[in-house]
Amino acid sequence: MSPMRSMHWMKSNIDSCTYLSKFESSSFNGSTGKSPTCFSTRSISMLQATLFYLIGPSGSGKDALLAYAREHLAGSTPVLFSHRYITRPSQAGGENHIALTQTEFDQRQQLGLFALNWQSHQYEYGIGVEIDTWMQSGAHVVVNGSREYLSQASQRYPQMQVILLEVSEAVIRKRLVERGRETAQQIEARIAHNQELPPVEHPHLHVLNNDAPLAETGASFMALLKRKDWSTGIL
Repeated sequence: MSPMRSMHWMKSNIDSCTYLSKFESSSFNGSTGKSPTCFSTRSISMLQATLFYLIGPSGSGKDALLAYAREHLAGSTPVLFSHRYITRPSQAGGENHIALTQTEFDQRQQLGLFALNWQSHQYEYGIGVEIDTWMQSGAHVVVNGSREYLSQASQRYPQMQVILLEVSEAVIRKRLVERGRETAQQIEARIAHNQELPPVEHPHLHVLNNDAPLAETGASFMALLKRKDWSTGIL
């Protein structure tokens, strides 16, 4: 590798997170203060690859929809589904996430190993930087995202396609009760929180109603993932 290309590669990797200076100034002086949510200062757009950012309120059925698509695509399309790193026990039910302790999560964040990360409902969530390698290899990537951090995610991935699940309040409440992860009070708090969020706006927004049977919504979801005419940029 030439010196100039080597310097460019180093800059690209050093540039991966803007919080490094904050980490250096807080972590090494013994402070326990946490760095803010980190997003790269570089826009990431991959040649011939698309990032699908799935969002929806708690109880909208994202986990079931992702599991359905994974099972039915079964490698037939170059689509990879990213696991989330969460400071929530793996036994809590729901998605097949990678459970981390708070200390483990903080360490990975400090090392710049998250492409995206945020806080929600007292937990930390992260999407690993490995998704950039997947897209650089030509694979489309699906992530289970957050509505509240949509704008920050769009800064890093300006060409990403946003898929919003809309579900009636009655169906959301029923699903939250059935999954058994929250108390009745927590369920009502989540529903109230959903109602307070502003409408989702994005230039590449696709809305799916998930009151319908899973097979119906799943077919629409997979049709979006299989489309071949998404506009993409060059890294």
